[in-house]
Amino acid sequence: MGTVYFLDNDVILKLTTYRMLDEALDCLKIDRSDIRVLASARYFFEKNKGVRKKHSDATIASAIEFVKSCVAISSQNNDEYRLLAEQIKNDIDPGEATLIAATFQESASLLATGDKRCLKALANTECLDFIHKGLQGRVTCLEQIICKSIEIKGFDWVLDRVIPNLDCDKALKSAFGSGSYSQCEAVLGTLNGYIQDLQIISSGILSDL
Repeated sequence: MGTVYFLDNDVILKLTTYRMLDEALDCLKIDRSDIRVLASARYFFEKNKGVRKKHSDATIASAIEFVKSCVAISSQNNDEYRLLAEQIKNDIDPGEATLIAATFQESASLLATGDKRCLKALANTECLDFIHKGLQGRVTCLEQIICKSIEIKGFDWVLDRVIPNLDCDKALKSAFGSGSYSQCEAVLGTLNGYIQDLQIISSGILSDL
């Protein structure tokens, strides 16, 4: 087994909405057997009212089928999880705490998350410094995944999938704001700007895809 990849609900749902989840994982050379998801993900997709309001039944069904095919993890019974859960209840939710703790414990692993507030809190809370240091270069964000997909699959392929769902993500809505007239150089410039900003507020935690 190679690198283990922990995916949060936000990344799964947005890539599913863009109809590019499997292809994006292929671009990152991620095998389905190496993916880990939250055990609560299926329930979250099925029952969360915000998800139901924002996403189509087809998208939700696809996301559920995906997580059913992956190895699921539950809350971690270790010091890292308890510390995360106790220290930042408002900025790191239980699901993200579970994924962060699991990534920290698994040395050959990477976390894909859409929760920027969580990463900022992790970088700016002194008692979590050892966890933050342990995750240096082992976290990736949605914007990085989109850039990698453009590199591998081509700009037009990504454009065709993002444009019908521009309201799904604020950063991508900004990057692809010109709709079908969006240009590759401008889109990549905007996305890389978001990535650089996140790298700063997270104190260098992002990986180099």
